[in-house]
Amino acid sequence: MLKALIVEDEEDIKQLLLEVLEDKGYQVLVAGNGEIALQRIGEEMPDLIFADVFMPVMDGLDLISRLKENPDTSGIPVVIVTVMNARDTEKKAKELGVEHYLNKPWESAELDLVLERVNKLNGRGR
Repeated sequence: MLKALIVEDEEDIKQLLLEVLEDKGYQVLVAGNGEIALQRIGEEMPDLIFADVFMPVMDGLDLISRLKENPDTSGIPVVIVTVMNARDTEKKAKELGVEHYLNKPWESAELDLVLERVNKLNGRGR
């Protein structure tokens, strides 16, 4: 079973994503900010991370930067989940190696497409 980590400070978004991923057969871990996410990753390595950009304590871009610096976590695919469609955020995320985005609110088909792309890139066709 694949593990997905949701890093999101908005409870309703976190819960919605958790339910959808569990329905798709993922084991789901959750964290309310980047700092907690790093702790969770230290305990249990996920196969995929969904990260909000704007969160308290440590935001999504700082989290991704930390993940990319560590050889053990640099290969974990990250999906940016955000309401913002700002060019500077997208540019910074691309510089950090992020290739997948999910804009809030998302349609079911959008999430399915992101999961399909991530799984294809990682040789895990579902």
